[in-house]
Amino acid sequence: MLYHPCVMQVIIGKIAFVMRVTLGTTAAESLCAAGNIFEGQTEAPIMVRPFLALVTRSELHAVMIGRFGTIAGAIPLDCMMGVEWEEAGTVAELLGVETFLNESLAYDKLSSFIDNRIRSEIIATYALCGFANLGSVGIQLGGLCPMVPNRLGDLAQLAVTALLGGIVTNLLTACVAAESTNRNMGGS
Repeated sequence: MLYHPCVMQVIIGKIAFVMRVTLGTTAAESLCAAGNIFEGQTEAPIMVRPFLALVTRSELHAVMIGRFGTIAGAIPLDCMMGVEWEEAGTVAELLGVETFLNESLAYDKLSSFIDNRIRSEIIATYALCGFANLGSVGIQLGGLCPMVPNRLGDLAQLAVTALLGGIVTNLLTACVAAESTNRNMGGS
């Protein structure tokens, strides 16, 4: 609906420009990250396809991390995000299901966990919201490799660290949600 009248392209372009200016990211990194807001993990890199063969390994890594860490752990980690101690094991299990299987199965398990646990539910929902899981590594490589066949080695070498970067991104998003929850619930 927003694509054909060119509204989406303008919005993505403006968000990418703000990212370049404020964060100092390159045009390819910024455009792909901004596109991830509206597009899926295989569609967003199409916007920077002409540049993928030319970007540095660092830029390619940032593109891959952005794909894993957008919407679309352990227990001492869950508590650092703000999950209550008695619920940390359950949330850690949800993160494990999301990482090693997929987010859909983790959300299904989360639905059985919800029982007046508002804070942990909010944190877990944000922690699970990305595509940082082993199945997505295959999806990402399957989407990027045909676009830049001359970078197959780089893509394969960066896949695992990009996955870890995506996991950290999801957990940081959950930390922001936890802090917002603190403020809205009158916590410290």
